[in-house]
This record gives sequence, C-alpha cells and structure tokens, in this order.
Amino acid sequence: MISNNEVVDAQVAGDFEACRLGSWINSEQGLTGRSGFQAIQLAHADFHALAQNAVTAMNTGRKEEVAQFHRQMHVLSGQLVELLIKGSRLALNRGVAQQVLVQV
Repeated sequence: MISNNEVVDAQVAGDFEACRLGSWINSEQGLTGRSGFQAIQLAHADFHALAQNAVTAMNTGRKEEVAQFHRQMHVLSGQLVELLIKGSRLALNRGVAQQVLVQV
C-alpha cells in the first residue's frame, strides 16, 4: 500500500475472513464459544477495520491519518499475537492434562 504506491482495494483490506488467519479462524468452529477465541476473533476483525481505514485514507491522500491507523494496527497486532500465544499455551496445557488423565 505505502511502500510501492500501488492502490489497494479498501474492501479487500477490510475482509477479515480472506487472510490466512481469518481462514484458520473460520476452520476452528469448535472453538467459537470460548472467550479466548472470541477475543482473537474480535481483535482480528478490529485489525482489518483499521487496515480498511488506512487504505481508504492512503488512497485519498490523507497521509497523516494513514500513520495514525498504522500505529493503532501495530499496537493491535501485538495484542493479537499475545492472544494467540496465550491460546496456544492453554491448548497445549489442556492436551497435556488430557494425556495425564488418559494414563491414570
């Protein structure tokens, strides 16, 4: 979007189901009701909303707004990574606990 001056479709940037993480989220329907997973879904959707806003701002020449959206995306990206790490640790711990219970 910014590095090579190409025009990006804001609708594409805002489509949280089309990226790799969105595809994975959609494939994990068994996790949908869990609060940690819901937090990941919400943060991911919010990230794409910011991306859509950033693209719209860039495509209309509002570069100061682009920088603001990028800063927000950077913060949200870090939070999303933390949620994913926390979720993978919980899943790993549950798996270990289930193995222990099966052995007993």
